[in-house]
Amino acid sequence: MVVEVRTPDGHPVAGAVVEHFHVDPASNRDPGGGRSWIADAGGRVCEEQLLDPGYLWVSAPDEVGGWCAGFEQLRHRGWQPGSGRPPAMAVTLHLRRLWRSRIVGRIIDAAGHPVAGARVLAEDVFPKGTECSTQGSAASTDSGGKFRLPPTPHGRATLDVSAPDFAERRIDVEIPSSPRVIPLDSGAEWTGRVIDPEGMPIERCTIQVRTRDRIQVAAACSPAGFVLHHIPPGELELHVRIYGPHPTLGSTRVLLATVHLAPDELRNEDIVWPAGAVISGTAVTEDGAPVPGAEVLAISADVDRASAGDEAGATAASDGRFTFQHLGPGDWKLVGDRRNVSEQGSLTVSAGATGVRLVVPASKGTLSRPDRRP
Repeated sequence: MVVEVRTPDGHPVAGAVVEHFHVDPASNRDPGGGRSWIADAGGRVCEEQLLDPGYLWVSAPDEVGGWCAGFEQLRHRGWQPGSGRPPAMAVTLHLRRLWRSRIVGRIIDAAGHPVAGARVLAEDVFPKGTECSTQGSAASTDSGGKFRLPPTPHGRATLDVSAPDFAERRIDVEIPSSPRVIPLDSGAEWTGRVIDPEGMPIERCTIQVRTRDRIQVAAACSPAGFVLHHIPPGELELHVRIYGPHPTLGSTRVLLATVHLAPDELRNEDIVWPAGAVISGTAVTEDGAPVPGAEVLAISADVDRASAGDEAGATAASDGRFTFQHLGPGDWKLVGDRRNVSEQGSLTVSAGATGVRLVVPASKGTLSRPDRRP
């Protein structure tokens, strides 16, 4: 089936983006089956999936401002076999003129030398006079460190600058603006090990540091430790996640902390997992009988920590007893699943609680994934 995108005066919109969904994307449901295509020079898209009924989102070409410059959403009836030849569907796209200018500049190193091959991406472009944002375009620097981005809508944008052997950098710019000289530095480096509360190295984990403007640097643990290269300096959020079974921390744990690294700092320091509180108890049925092998999950009741994955898992012993060690302060939600059942038992307790009785309902069904919401 063919979709033709034209302006109100009948001119084809080459480069228009046509998206097809089986379910209304504006609803809270998963739209499912979403695909997108770029209109040809005649403003046309011809695809078999367009024979299916659903919903169409049509937006202006990215180079003129994307959906900020023009957007239409409409119900699509599709085509039923036996109802004749599939007709061409006309979509009228009302375009809004957005004034555009090129973003130009130069990337240099700390000594003032040009950085060739750096990638400059204009992202989070907010066109002036609109309440929307769109993605910009990217360019690479030449041998003199100069870059020249395609015309970008006037307003505000964030430039993401990256190059091998340098720390990534993000800066906010106004469009139009005069040429910019953007210096890059090598960034900080951090080597060390992740040490558990008993003083033993953790060999199965990932380490990530993230800046306030969402630049991330990550590495994996190993028997030799970890190395984080080219870290932007300043205040950083540290995120350590265990992804393998650990004798006292369990199979899933997250450590969150705030660290500060100076420019060009070479830090050799271990990350020590803090000792914490214990929560212990017994998984039982409604009549008080122990539940051997019950799967119990402890989830932080702090919404921010829970969303970051701060949780621990344990399997009840033959007498139904379970123990969590080195938990952070505050409240924790315990969620229990009996094997081969569909219902869950839950209970919120404070760190340090012992003698907890977690009732795990008995019912027929299949094992379900515990509700992670605190």
